[in-house]
Amino acid sequence: MEMAVEIFQNLKTVTQTLFKKTEEIQELLCSKNPYDIRDGLSAIFENIGHGKDFSFYYQKVVNLVASSDLEIKRLVGVIISEYSHKCPDISLLCVSALQRGILNKNHLVRAFSLRVLLHLDSEMFYEIQHQAVVSTITNSSSYVRRISCLGISTLVRTNPDRDDIHTWSEMLRLFLDSESHVKFGMSLDRVWDCVDDYSMLFFAAFGSTS
Repeated sequence: MEMAVEIFQNLKTVTQTLFKKTEEIQELLCSKNPYDIRDGLSAIFENIGHGKDFSFYYQKVVNLVASSDLEIKRLVGVIISEYSHKCPDISLLCVSALQRGILNKNHLVRAFSLRVLLHLDSEMFYEIQHQAVVSTITNSSSYVRRISCLGISTLVRTNPDRDDIHTWSEMLRLFLDSESHVKFGMSLDRVWDCVDDYSMLFFAAFGSTS
């Protein structure tokens, strides 16, 4: 009985916390204090986890994509991944910031920007995503290169009707050429995970090699 009461009280506390944060989110997201913004984004994330639709805050979240705070960026990326397919027009607002981020000196910012751009879930972003992969497949950061390689998998899987096999096979070749011998095995595994039709892509990429 005591355990049941404790569980009920915990659930009540969680519900009250979620409700309170829902009431405060608007103010938190507009704050200039990064800790407040993190709290607001975390509240959205928690509510999404409880099955609540918080897409009405999506534009405010998108506006935070250019934040210099890496934790804010991480939370923004998760929420964009969740709602981009529901609000593609609003997602367009963050494309320029993400494209600039891909050119950032900090490889973590480049990686974040590329990852979020590749998670924009709408066919209208295909050409932008395609160009992002092409421009980052030989990036100076191995972390960014691997995200770019996985981007090939994402684009092939989500756009099966597009005939880009020669482009992607060349990207795979460039990716493997850019990796050191020490990392080559791991990189090959990453490539192997990239596409459903391995033989076609690998033949296109390496079939002419003697």
